[in-house]
Amino acid sequence: MFRTCLHATHALSPPLPTCSPFPVSFPSFLPCPRPRARPAVASTASSSFRAALSDFLTKKKSRLQPPALAAAFRAAPAAALPSLDLLLGHAASGRNAHVRVAAAELIADVIKSKPDGLAAALGGGAAAAKDKKGGKKEDAKAEGKGEEKQQQHALGGALGAALAACAAGVGLKREQHAKAVKAAAAAAEALRRLLPERRAAEVLGSDKMNAVAKAVVTVQVGRGIDYTV
Repeated sequence: MFRTCLHATHALSPPLPTCSPFPVSFPSFLPCPRPRARPAVASTASSSFRAALSDFLTKKKSRLQPPALAAAFRAAPAAALPSLDLLLGHAASGRNAHVRVAAAELIADVIKSKPDGLAAALGGGAAAAKDKKGGKKEDAKAEGKGEEKQQQHALGGALGAALAACAAGVGLKREQHAKAVKAAAAAAEALRRLLPERRAAEVLGSDKMNAVAKAVVTVQVGRGIDYTV
């Protein structure tokens, strides 16, 4: 299944961004330019990767490993990024503690790998620097930019909600909660490195960031673990 995803993705020349078929609870976050060629191949690659990721998150004895999945996000962002909603959903409310932690850790690894398009989808990079400098734009461009910012806000908010829910550790035992908090903190730190020009609270939402920070302090006080948000 995973090989099919990679072979289909490598057939793209160049890799093509695709629209994300996210559930209602996770709106479409990523920019979706019109495909230039081979839309059928792009769709197959995206569907194959989504199935592979779902296998990892839902099956107890999946053959897939986090490093391979994180590498796929970097090597084939057009196929992989539309499935980011699966990671967010399982980090927030996975069927058990192991799945929640695994999803949060994979989110951190994905952000660390800096796949093409992720920083822009979160409102970072050159676009953010341009906004700070200011400048007048035509009405049509301004309207399009407003829609883009709404998508960026939606992605950041969903990411923040997933990390906050994971760090909250509802229903988790003490050891499991510590792992969940550590994974959420690692993801938040990876986001800081991905978007150095923006504050993590600005991207994730200050309330979500505060929730993660409070969970970190709670675990640190209780167990003496040394990691920060």
